Amino acid sequence: MKKIVLSGLMVASLTLAACSSNGDVTVTSKSSEKEIPATTEVSKEKEEPKKESAVGKRSNPVPLNSTATVDTIYFDDDSNQIEGNISITLSNVIRGQEAFDFLIDANQFNDEAPEGKEWLIFDVALKLNSGSEDDAYHTMGHFIAVDSTGAEVAQESYATFANDEGFGFKDLYPGGETVGKVGLLVPAGHDVLVEFNDFDTKVFFSLK
Repeated sequence: MKKIVLSGLMVASLTLAACSSNGDVTVTSKSSEKEIPATTEVSKEKEEPKKESAVGKRSNPVPLNSTATVDTIYFDDDSNQIEGNISITLSNVIRGQEAFDFLIDANQFNDEAPEGKEWLIFDVALKLNSGSEDDAYHTMGHFIAVDSTGAEVAQESYATFANDEGFGFKDLYPGGETVGKVGLLVPAGHDVLVEFNDFDTKVFFSLK
């Protein structure tokens, strides 16, 4: 059973569980009790509690600088399934001219963003909390920018970083952690979400 747990200043007391890689995530939170004044007429109809969106879904993304902890599945060299658990944090967002200047300093051959788009750069920290002691979790999960219409943002170019600063392509064993940068093209001046996908687990992140 897949479970997602969030930590961070902006997320409090949330317990999440999902039945499969792409299954629904259930959020349980304690609702505050309200005292009804004596003069208030109480409706006989029971008010339906509002359904809370699952944290990590597109409708309720993980806030920036908060950590999402989620169960995942990966495989050994013989295609045997391994149950694992990872924690992911996004931070240090820059975009526009500042992001492009950073890319040019890292690699002069990075392309300028096409018309209507700008570069977005953020840091990713990923830790393997549990898994196989003998078979590595390959951090080949990728990040996808999703615009306000719900469409994946096409990537005409790909960012490259200096000194192994880019995220991914590291092998992790339980307790291991990797940190790196991700660069994406996004619509200029528009809000976007970022989806993490390791081919078993999908988690949406806000950049705010």
